[in-house]
Amino acid sequence: MFDLNNFKRSPLHMAALCGRADNIRAILAANPLVAKIKDRRSLTAFAYACELGELEPIKAFLDSKVVKINTGQGSDRMPPLSWAASQGNYELCEWLLSMKARTLSKDK
Repeated sequence: MFDLNNFKRSPLHMAALCGRADNIRAILAANPLVAKIKDRRSLTAFAYACELGELEPIKAFLDSKVVKINTGQGSDRMPPLSWAASQGNYELCEWLLSMKARTLSKDK
């Protein structure tokens, strides 16, 4: 059982929304399955981390091996590199590319 708020967001969602990388690591270590929970907008906590665009929370998710670097997030299924590029986040784009994020992806 997961503790969800009125928006069906888990504590992991809230940690991602606030950019709390240490909390993300702790929650995923305690229960990696919480990463699969989608809120009322059908977004995972990783989607919010990508949308926020801060490097450390995204690293926390990817270091956990629960999510993959090219996993599409949100309703349009954008991978983290696309989120970073759409927001003009050069530092995050550089880091994702150094981690072998794909520059081309097909819609499924």
